[in-house]
Amino acid sequence: GSEARLEAAERGLGPVLRPTPDEAWPTAAPTGPLEIPVEGAPATAWTVGHKSVLVIRVDFSDLPGEPRRGSTIYTAAYAQNLADTQISPFYAQSSFGQTSLTHTVTTQVYRLPQTATFYATGGANTQLHAAARAAAAANYTVDGYDRILVVFSSLSGISGSLITYGGLAQVGAKNGWINGAFDFRVVAHELGHTYGLRHANLWQVGDGNAVSATGASTEYGDDYDTMGANYANDRRTDFNPWFKNRLGWAADSQVQTVTTSGIYRLDRFDNSTGTGTLGLTFTRDSTRNYWVGVRRNFTTNASLQHGAYVIWGYNTSQASNLIDTTTPGSSVADAALAVGSTLLDATGNVSIRTVAEGGAPPNEYLDVQVTMGLNGLPVFSTQPQ
Repeated sequence: GSEARLEAAERGLGPVLRPTPDEAWPTAAPTGPLEIPVEGAPATAWTVGHKSVLVIRVDFSDLPGEPRRGSTIYTAAYAQNLADTQISPFYAQSSFGQTSLTHTVTTQVYRLPQTATFYATGGANTQLHAAARAAAAANYTVDGYDRILVVFSSLSGISGSLITYGGLAQVGAKNGWINGAFDFRVVAHELGHTYGLRHANLWQVGDGNAVSATGASTEYGDDYDTMGANYANDRRTDFNPWFKNRLGWAADSQVQTVTTSGIYRLDRFDNSTGTGTLGLTFTRDSTRNYWVGVRRNFTTNASLQHGAYVIWGYNTSQASNLIDTTTPGSSVADAALAVGSTLLDATGNVSIRTVAEGGAPPNEYLDVQVTMGLNGLPVFSTQPQ
């Protein structure tokens, strides 16, 4: 259920913050994402093109040695291999070649001036990152890198620790922290924050209505998105169409903005080709927009293999929300809108119906009917009409 997903997410991911240069970090353990809504999309120069990433490995006098988690030691070779064989290829494919990453992992482990206990119990994230950059500056032109990740053994188990996240990152800025969790799930997620993305959430409801006004945005609840929980550490995740459009990876010309009723053909947004129409979008209300896409990488998920992936995006920079169209409030395993089923939204005065599917991997498509105006249809239904 959603509670288990959230607990798993909190163990491996973490909050995000975009501080001004002189802004103090909180002195209490964060309970959620510390985010500042920002109008508009990130600048294209920040999200498109080649980006260099410096990975600084550090230790402490009271927690010495190479960063690790359990028996996994994040040696320079280990970290470099993961970055080169998992993170870089993922970003190249997800962006359809619009961005690329080159990682430089420090061969040296830099000893920070304060103890692990000092940073952990003081929640001294800013001081830790600044100290790591200062140490690495002896061997690297730190300011020349586009993204900087500091990697250290987990501080979560220190008594009174305020650093309990798996990862932390600035939204739309270069700095990130990896707290004993240098794996695909955490690193890809935190780099997503640096590109300018917030979390991929679930619209959690309790009344059986997928778009209920009494629902709430559940942190990390979109299991299929890199900015969601991704608790299985699954490299088949990808960024949703709204996120890709915000980053400039899916061009406006590849997004169909629906203003009239009709049947529209949608192509996959989670393959490497990035051709065709990668998303449908239309207004739901004054703050939210529907985004409909074809997500197929989860080959063992029957719902996503044969249905439409439906989310809410927003007019401001904030988390997306997955709409569970089949068993709302129960399980997101069948979240997609199956062929022959209809999502009716009385508040939005719109209906979405998946009409047909076709194509062969990796170029599957869906035909989706959008009807503007419900004309007295039931408030909510996912039954074939």
